[in-house]
Amino acid sequence: GGGGGGGGAAPPPPFALGSIKEAPQILGRAGQATRVRTRAYISHIRPESFAYPACPLPLDAAPGQGGRTCNKKCVPLGEDHATGETKYSCERCNSAEVVPTWRYILSLCVKDNQDQQWLTAFDEAATQILGVSANELTAKEGTPEFDDIMQSNCWKPMSFVINVKEDTWQDELKIRLTASRAEPLDFVNESNQLIDEIRCILSGTPTKLM
Repeated sequence: GGGGGGGGAAPPPPFALGSIKEAPQILGRAGQATRVRTRAYISHIRPESFAYPACPLPLDAAPGQGGRTCNKKCVPLGEDHATGETKYSCERCNSAEVVPTWRYILSLCVKDNQDQQWLTAFDEAATQILGVSANELTAKEGTPEFDDIMQSNCWKPMSFVINVKEDTWQDELKIRLTASRAEPLDFVNESNQLIDEIRCILSGTPTKLM
């Protein structure tokens, strides 16, 4: 994986799925968004509402801030009678006609040997998981190829970086889990980490895996 080397940020701490929702408290970061790492299999990818039509127009950038796009969800206006395609508008950009770029908002269930959790994967992580862009997958919806992409990416061992965020909704604490990175397990790297964890256990020092 990337991000190694001297001077880089420390990798997120590893957690088992069963304790991942308690990560902010365990790490002394209650109420703050917390990044952790976990190893798991994808057991199910929800095939409905997996992407949204995003506005691709550039935002009015401040000096020195180029390249940002709107990405706000577009509003469908109905069919174009000439082409049969759905027309969209963007309220943020005040644009009456937009050809949207589809972006992932993928819901998936992941499992390890003890527990399971539902995650949301946005565009970058979902593209890493499925191997195709949201535009490409949207075009395949309703075809056998779509089903094959969804099913063939289950039951592979993956390494996830997950953002754990606490939200209060109607006076009830909700924990949101969002995958910011997803990649196939690097078995050499994972083996070295497991060896380190075993050494910690044998020497009586606290293991890093929560």
